Amino acid sequence: MGNKETSEYPITLDKPRTLKLDFNAFCDAEGVVGHTVIRTDLGMSEIRALLWAGLKHEDRTLTVAKVGEMISGKDLQPVMEVVTTAVAEFFATGEEEGTGATPTG
Repeated sequence: MGNKETSEYPITLDKPRTLKLDFNAFCDAEGVVGHTVIRTDLGMSEIRALLWAGLKHEDRTLTVAKVGEMISGKDLQPVMEVVTTAVAEFFATGEEEGTGATPTG
């Protein structure tokens, strides 16, 4: 599905894009929602914030609202799968390297 080493995951919204959830993206998403997004039970606002934070490396003009407009009801399940997989794999990589960082939920 994606590339764990680069934290990049293909996703199709308004067009094919690459979701990149790295450390900075997690920090940016937390700034939007006001709390940690290091969890396994992510809500809609957290999914949208992570999606925005992970896409803005391609397009700095994206806003959280613009990203939300890219998601329709039929797109929600695949979007959630890509985001939750990217989150889980980001932290699984850290655990394999001995950092012990894991999502809480």
